[in-house]
Amino acid sequence: MPPIEGGVYDIALDVSVAFITTAAEAEQLYAVELSDLDALHVVGTTRLLAGGMNVAADTQYVLVGSPAARLSLWRFVFN
Repeated sequence: MPPIEGGVYDIALDVSVAFITTAAEAEQLYAVELSDLDALHVVGTTRLLAGGMNVAADTQYVLVGSPAARLSLWRFVFN
């Protein structure tokens, strides 16, 4: 897996996916499949309102937010 642009800020784990927010200007939320730990790959990204946002996840939803930005909620579907 290539390096995460902007550096990793926070990680939340679901059963088969890790959700990663970036620390700096890249301002991204990455979804990384965990089914093969020897071959991790990004299965999705979305732009966030700011860098350095916290992330929480369950089997269907991802919540990101920070004191400087509002909360955002995404429904995540992974096949």
